[in-house]
Parts: sequence; C-alpha cells; structure tokens
Amino acid sequence: MRVPAISAVIAAGFLSASCGLAFDGQGMLTVARMGSDAMLPTIEDGEVVHIRATPGQCEGHRPQPGDVVAHRVPRDGRGAEFSSDPRITHISRVLAGPGDRVAVVEGRFQINGEVLRVAETGALSVGGTRLVDETLPNGKTSRVVASSRFGEHNNTGPLTVPEGRWFMVGDNRDNSLDSRFFGAVPEALICGPVKKVLGKNGKWRSLAQ
Repeated sequence: MRVPAISAVIAAGFLSASCGLAFDGQGMLTVARMGSDAMLPTIEDGEVVHIRATPGQCEGHRPQPGDVVAHRVPRDGRGAEFSSDPRITHISRVLAGPGDRVAVVEGRFQINGEVLRVAETGALSVGGTRLVDETLPNGKTSRVVASSRFGEHNNTGPLTVPEGRWFMVGDNRDNSLDSRFFGAVPEALICGPVKKVLGKNGKWRSLAQ
C-alpha cells in the first residue's frame, strides 16, 4: 500500500488532505503519516497510522480516557489562534471527559483533584527525556515523555470539561499543541480512533484501546 507523503509539518498531527484509504474487516480506515513528535513515544514523526474514519471527514466519535484519537481543533475559544486551517487533523490522547476537572501543577496532571499516578521506567525518549508510565483514574496506563515543571502549559487550571467535550493531550507533553492551549474538543470534531501504527522497522503494531 502506498502511503501519501505529508505536505506540511505542524505541532501535532497531519493534514487530512494527505490521507489515503484502506479497508479491514470492520470497514473503512484512513491512512496517514504522522507529521510531528507530539505523540512520542507512542507514535514517532514519520510513522504511518490507521484511523477508523472517512478521509477528510470528522463525523463524531465517543472515546474513552486513554484512547488515542484523530480530531480537529475547535474554532471557538482560543482554537483559531493555534490552527488557522480547520482541515488540519491532530492526533492526541484523551485525558479526561465531560464533567471532569483537570489541572496541571508543575507538569503533573490532576483529574478531579487526584494527581495521576506516575511510575519511573528507567528509559529515555529519543531526545533523552525521561519516559514514565502514567495511569488514569479508569486504570489505563500509557508511556509518556515526562513534563518539565515550568511553563504556562505545565501550570494551568483547574477547569471543568464541558458536556460533550474531551480534554486531549500529546504523549510528548512539552512538545504538544493540545487542550492546554486550545481547550476541550467537541465530540463532533473527533474523527475516530487510531488503531494501528506502521513503525519505521516496517512492522505494524496495535494500539490497545
């Protein structure tokens, strides 16, 4: 299968106009190439992703915290400041859902007043930053690049996620354009879940959702 090349690199995601098509036993998939390091270590810049969605469309998808999804940036609030083209599609991890209270204090996320549990792994990212295993209140654990303690994006909130919206973050916390900047994403702008990643070693791997 030929994978279309990315025509632009942004802080988090890919251009939906550059996507191709594939099919599996459950229907249509979008095929796209990741255009940044925002989702390290889960997805590397240049790796190919399968997204269960129609290319160029976001028809709405209800995720669960911990899922990796493709989405667009809301145009209300501060969204227009960070994404001038509404066709740009981002890949992020869902951190929290409607009604949850989210805060970040010195790089550590809190949900509903509880600091997320983090375990050291002893491993380093491509850039030499610590990798940690972060566990959400629903028990889902993800390996992420540890945040620094500084910066406005690492000290924000608390805010309550509005009804029908989801709080998104990149796994590479200090190199991700996400809900800390443009706010919670409406469910209608979530295109679909990322199901598989084609690694640079030429092998597919599944993302547990």
